[in-house]
Order: sequence, then structure tokens, then C-alpha cells
Amino acid sequence: MSSFFTFEPAEDDLYNSLRDGLTFSEDEKIIQSMFLKDDKKNIEHMWSLYEPYADKDFLQEVRKDFYPRFWEMYLGFSLIKQGVSLAPYDKRKGGPDLLILRKKLKVWLEAVAPTAGRSANAVPEIEFGVVRDVPDEQIKLRYCSVIDKKYKKYSVYTEKKIILEDDCYVIAVNGGAIPSASKEIDIPRIVRCVLPFGNEVIEINIDSLEVLDVHHQYQGASYNKSGSLVSTNIFLNSKYDVISAILFSNVDALNYPNYPGNDFVLIHNPLAKNPLPRGLIELGREYWVENSTLKRSNWMNH
Repeated sequence: MSSFFTFEPAEDDLYNSLRDGLTFSEDEKIIQSMFLKDDKKNIEHMWSLYEPYADKDFLQEVRKDFYPRFWEMYLGFSLIKQGVSLAPYDKRKGGPDLLILRKKLKVWLEAVAPTAGRSANAVPEIEFGVVRDVPDEQIKLRYCSVIDKKYKKYSVYTEKKIILEDDCYVIAVNGGAIPSASKEIDIPRIVRCVLPFGNEVIEINIDSLEVLDVHHQYQGASYNKSGSLVSTNIFLNSKYDVISAILFSNVDALNYPNYPGNDFVLIHNPLAKNPLPRGLIELGREYWVENSTLKRSNWMNH
């Protein structure tokens, strides 16, 4: 078994910080010790279980761009710990990051970890002492962008005959590298990227202050800075029926639950040509549409 952290030169600052512990402030070290977390040790443990499923360039790539590779590893580790059967496969032709085998069913997972972006639509960094509203629409635009990008990869994988006609395809999005993305409301932001839920509306009797109704506005699109519409009802468009589900997490290498996968949000595509079986991944929260109503199961573990 190889070690996750090596002393070979690394371009990624977070990788170097976790390996060497050089750039953490004393306050950060105290906070880590309070929560009894040894991130370096925990990451090595994740790698010990995930290594058989990683491609041969994993350790080289993680030194260049830590976040996406950490997310791929954490995703695989969480599934393994839950008892989900992963299958190693030859990745030399390219292909999605993970493969779940359940009897004759194949479920391919494509992991992606978007950054804050660099264009006019970039999510602003958090500034100490500056209070801002959470840039909800900008964060949604980042998620929608990578979902569309990974949707387009599906045809590449089918042309190479890596993904076959009856296989499920799940896009696994991580928001850990995006500022403010961990601040959510009742319906997770990722759900509002693929189904047309807008802001929550509360109707109140102004005389009695009685709450009369609580609902969400319809929102089928967001606007980017150029004024162009970006669809936020992806799962109501049959064009995207090759996506079986979206799996989401805000986890990062310094913030993860004690039980791996409790952070997952899984949303099923109601129009999927190959639906993902409900309950296949019993982790976090699972959402689906039934009779035009959004339903949810909690699979939180302790």
C-alpha cells in the first residue's frame, strides 16, 4: 500500500499544508485539537481503502489539484464504508471516476468539484469583517455549469462503449471549494439547480400574525451577469434524461462528518431513462419527485 502524502514537490497549497502543517495558524491548530481530528491521519485512512479503485495517476494529480481528487476519494471511501460494492476497472481509455455494481446493474459516478470561478459570474471570496448576503444565484450558476459539462461527457463515454445503454449515470458535485456554499436553506441549493424551486414565501395574517401558508416560488432559470438565462429545471427537461441522479456534498478536507456520507444529498431525476434505485445509497438525504411533490428520506447515521 502506498502513502497518500509524499515528499515529492507539490503545486497545491492545501496539499502542502495538510502534509507539512506549516501554514495553519495556532488558532486553527487549537480548533482541530478540540474536535480530536487528525486530518492527515484520516486522509491516509481514506486512501488505504480507496487506493484499489483509483487510477494510476491519482497521487500525482492530487499534488497538482487537491480538491477534485480529495472529493473523488472521499466519495469512494464513504460508499465503501457504507457497504456499497465498488468495482475497479481499467481507466486507461478514460471514463467516470467510480463504478458501483449491484447484481447486473452498473452505476457510474462522475465526480466534479467546481471552484468559485474567475469570470464576472465568480462567487466572491469571504472577507473577514464584511457582511454580505449569500450569493445564492452565483453558486447555483457554478453548479449548473459543471452539471452541464459532465452531462456532455456522457456521450463521450458511450461512444467509447465505457457506459452502456442500460447503465445509470450519476454526477457527483462537491461545493467545498466555493465560498459561502455551505450556507443552505431548507431545500438544498443543488436541488434548486435541477428542479424549479425559488425563494421561500411565507403568507401571514397581518392582524393575528398567524402563518397562513408556506411555499416556494417557481424559478425555472437564473440569470448570469451578461443577462443570459441558465436553466434551473434540468430535471424537467428530457434532454437530460441520461442523468440518473445528482449526488452532492459540501465536504472538504478540513470539514467532514464523523460518519462519512452523512453530508450527501442525492436527488433523483424523475425523467431518467435509467432511474437509480431509491435506497441504493443509504447516506445523508435522498430526494425524489412523486406525484409532482418533492419527497425526502433521511439516512443519517451516528
